[in-house]
Amino acid sequence: MLLFACGLATGTSISNAFDDEASSCVYRQIVHNAGSRSEYVTGHLTCHGQELAGELGRVVTSTGEYSFVSSVAESWQPAGSPGWMPQSEVTQGAAQQTTAQASDGTLTFSAEELQRGWYFGAFTYRRASTPATWVYSVTRKFWFDPARPEKINPLLRAMRELENLVKAVEQYQAKVGHYPGDLKLLVIGPAAARDWQPLVAADALIDPWGTSYKIELFARSQAREHGLMFKITSLGDDRASGTADDLSAPRPVNPRPPAIELREDRMGKNK
Repeated sequence: MLLFACGLATGTSISNAFDDEASSCVYRQIVHNAGSRSEYVTGHLTCHGQELAGELGRVVTSTGEYSFVSSVAESWQPAGSPGWMPQSEVTQGAAQQTTAQASDGTLTFSAEELQRGWYFGAFTYRRASTPATWVYSVTRKFWFDPARPEKINPLLRAMRELENLVKAVEQYQAKVGHYPGDLKLLVIGPAAARDWQPLVAADALIDPWGTSYKIELFARSQAREHGLMFKITSLGDDRASGTADDLSAPRPVNPRPPAIELREDRMGKNK
């Protein structure tokens, strides 16, 4: 799914419109089949004239917080309805956050991040001087420029593909008894396998920027430190390792703190 869709579904009326001139974001609720027994409402969140994709999940703009909800109750409603909804309607009584409520951290927004069009970070640790037009994805945990779909679309695609590869690696481990040292094995299977059914297509091993996804396995002694048994990585748009646009999955689960932090913690307790 792309970050932006072309146009909105035709409806008989529009209600609850909220314009965000600062970030060029507009929220609309469109009532379909108004006055009939088949009446329903779809929500649309657009920035710079194009609709945000549901893959972003839950987002915070300068006008409010919204979540994409896909739960079709009736067969005559379109796929993806009711669509974007104010967070206060998704979670009853929830306070509506805006990007103005984000806290700036010690890092400063850079020219590199402006060019990239996004950066990972917490809502409560925004880079100082981040443009007011930027939007935060609570689900994906990154700040982004909604006017740069050519940068954000590949990022969302890579995140989705990484998630699918993680599932395939787990399936491989369940079938074979160990994790694959090379992602190509998801396609061709281990050497001794007969009638192997590929777990992913061959082109699923290439990221949106044309480089191969890589897998790194951790020994049990390392797994506790890293918080995971394996890691799948994309080099990102710059195709270079160890830079800010690198992507990886899955997320660590309770990784062990670095030794220096443990020493400092013990020293603090001994004071």
